[in-house]
Amino acid sequence: MQTTTRDTLFGALLAAPIVAFPFARSYLIFYVAIILTALIARRTLPAMRAERDLTLGVALLAGPVLITVIALGVSTGNIERVWLEKLGLILIAGLLGFSIVGLSTAPRSRDIAAAIIGLTILFWIFDGLVQLLFGKDLFGIAANTQSGGERIGAFFDNPYRYGYFIAFLAALPAFWLLSQSRGRLLGSLALISGGSVALAGGSRYAMLGYSLLAMIFVLVMTHGLPTSQRKGLLIGAPIALAALVGLLLLASPSLQQRIADTLIILDGVDRHALNLALSHRLDIWEPALALASDNWLFGAGPSQITTAIKPYLPIESVYVTQNIDVMHAHQVLIEVLVGTGVIGLFCFIAYYARIGVVAWRQRSASATFSWGCLLTFLLMWMPFGSQKDIYGSEQMLLSFYLLGLGFGFLRNRETA
Repeated sequence: MQTTTRDTLFGALLAAPIVAFPFARSYLIFYVAIILTALIARRTLPAMRAERDLTLGVALLAGPVLITVIALGVSTGNIERVWLEKLGLILIAGLLGFSIVGLSTAPRSRDIAAAIIGLTILFWIFDGLVQLLFGKDLFGIAANTQSGGERIGAFFDNPYRYGYFIAFLAALPAFWLLSQSRGRLLGSLALISGGSVALAGGSRYAMLGYSLLAMIFVLVMTHGLPTSQRKGLLIGAPIALAALVGLLLLASPSLQQRIADTLIILDGVDRHALNLALSHRLDIWEPALALASDNWLFGAGPSQITTAIKPYLPIESVYVTQNIDVMHAHQVLIEVLVGTGVIGLFCFIAYYARIGVVAWRQRSASATFSWGCLLTFLLMWMPFGSQKDIYGSEQMLLSFYLLGLGFGFLRNRETA
């Protein structure tokens, strides 16, 4: 196979999981394809030897799970199958990251992958905008009605996934465009459009993530501009964001309700009202912290919160009265603390900080797709967010996918 053709195929393969991402778990096929292709092409082992930050990530995330499995196995005389599955998932996610690094050595592969990923997410955003403005997307799919409003979901299999992920993944086309001709204008338009559908989705975590993304993007975009232009953009950007939120408030009843619920927190209200404002999160966090306190060193086991938290739930909790399972802690630090104890929590914070340090040191390359991948990882796992289960969710695989793209594109570009 000619080198050019091979590099083109590698680039398309690297982007394929994002193309398939809206359709349930079909992206898993392409994760497997990336791993197998890297192994066949003998790209995995060189990437493992070269990419120490990914190795560190696998060690700091998988290590505490292994320690917890051994400790609980010794103390209880039983090792749950699900614990081993979660350990295996982290190892596979790490292998995915190494495979991406190995397949992204050629500039053509990197350019094609970045372009396909950027254009794909731009299409998601455009489809969501059509749905927001006209009630139906390009494929005739209507917005999901919820609580008297509409939740924008484009053509995703689940509108919650769309609203949750689009706020962070919007960084990828924005930073990709920023490195192109007329990048400041095009990147800004992409980010504003992505913010519109993210905010209209009604997810408070997405609102927070997008707000941070927008601020960082403006700082990167204005870097190197004359002082007068830089000041103008730094002043104008918050005004534009406020105007965008105002327009969306007029158009989206669901967003109005979510913001109204959130503002209750600022009124110094009692626990009941605060719990309602947080969508019953207090009914999870308080019992979860009690559970973590009783299992503070090694945790209760990864992804075990559904069964382990039940004795700690108050009888008046909505999760008891309506017989609703607590699938995860809705807060990554609590999730890690419950799953793998203080050992796991320390390791997670250490690795999160490490990625932040790498991004800071690579800030000279901030106006690039690869830096946007690292930023997306940091935003998805920011400590004050409401995330999915870190040990068992698609977000774990997506995290190492992004890290593979970020590290692979940065390191391979430096080598070239």
